Amino acid sequence: MLDKPSRTTPWRYYEFFVQQNYNEFLNEEGSITRAFNACVPAFQLADVFYKYYQHHDRTKISQWKTPKDLLIHLCALEPHFVTIQSVTFVYKHLYATKGHYDVGSPMSLNGILTKKIEIAADWSNESGVPPRVTVRKRDQTEAYIVDALRPVVEKMWPRFLPQESDEDW
Repeated sequence: MLDKPSRTTPWRYYEFFVQQNYNEFLNEEGSITRAFNACVPAFQLADVFYKYYQHHDRTKISQWKTPKDLLIHLCALEPHFVTIQSVTFVYKHLYATKGHYDVGSPMSLNGILTKKIEIAADWSNESGVPPRVTVRKRDQTEAYIVDALRPVVEKMWPRFLPQESDEDW
């Protein structure tokens, strides 16, 4: 039992949710489920960051008047964050009209198509490379989700988040 309750600081959220889901996805890059599970907390950390410092140290968020301003800043800081945001919005709105998704086996989502984005497992690769989850954006460019997550999870967040002291925990 803990002596005192711990807070969900941005760094704790990063370590326990962002990194853990990202690492699970890296172990199974062909899983759309794991891709979504990695994208959602990587995006959600922006909200955690903003809300945490709104209550504990407003100086850390003073340059952004709203959470939307922070998101705009993060998208400019790391363009791949836009892809992560798009995937997260698709996940949040799976019921989107004029879209479809296929469930190939229990708990295995094979693909999603909406007017704005397509996400699918790439099973066509015959060179022996494991399948990877791809995103086709509105402009018809394609990217692997792992290539969008890597700079967000491994570089942007660790550089962006302010250091925390033991008192924060």
